Amino acid sequence: MGLFDMVMIKDNHISIAGGIINAIKSVDQYLEQQNLQMEVEVVFSLFKVFLRILKYWNGLVVGWKLIC
Repeated sequence: MGLFDMVMIKDNHISIAGGIINAIKSVDQYLEQQNLQMEVEVVFSLFKVFLRILKYWNGLVVGWKLIC
C-alpha cells in the first residue's frame, strides 16, 4: 500500500482547510470529480475534531477510517 492507494487527512491539512468539515468536504468533492472510490483516513489529536467529524459524517460514509 502506498500514498496513491488512499487519502490521508492529518492535523496540518485540517488547519490549512480551515477546519475538519472543510477538509472532509474538499476530499469528498475531489473524489467525486475524479470519479474515484478509495479509503480516506483521518488522523487527529483533538477530541473536539472527532465530535465534529461524527456530527458531519453521521456514520454513513463508507471507506473512512478514524485514527485518534
